[in-house]
Amino acid sequence: MSTHATTERLSAYLDRQLPTAESREVEDHLADCPVCRQRFAGMRNVVASLRHLERMAPPPTLGGLVARMPLTFLALLLGIISLAGLPPMSGFVSKWMVYTALLQDSRPLLFVASVVGSIAYYFSAL
Repeated sequence: MSTHATTERLSAYLDRQLPTAESREVEDHLADCPVCRQRFAGMRNVVASLRHLERMAPPPTLGGLVARMPLTFLALLLGIISLAGLPPMSGFVSKWMVYTALLQDSRPLLFVASVVGSIAYYFSAL
């Protein structure tokens, strides 16, 4: 490696997710680069500290939004449905208007790209 190792690569090495050849490259780089060696030591210390933390159970009052605050729950649910673009909410209407404008303007490639982008965005959030 001629430059410093990326945080992602050091993290993958720390988690033992790199193939053997890449792991050797990172080990060789860490032996030669004091900056990356120091960053890696800091990452290793953080992981070690986090492993020693005790797991905490969520507080019992955390759940039960529907029973305790039904109007707040309903407002939140409607907002989520609208953001997802499900009919008959405003998010759906705005997407529908964009899609029909693209088709009327004879831009099928942009139409397909926007539909695929919307679907991919929601699946990536899952």
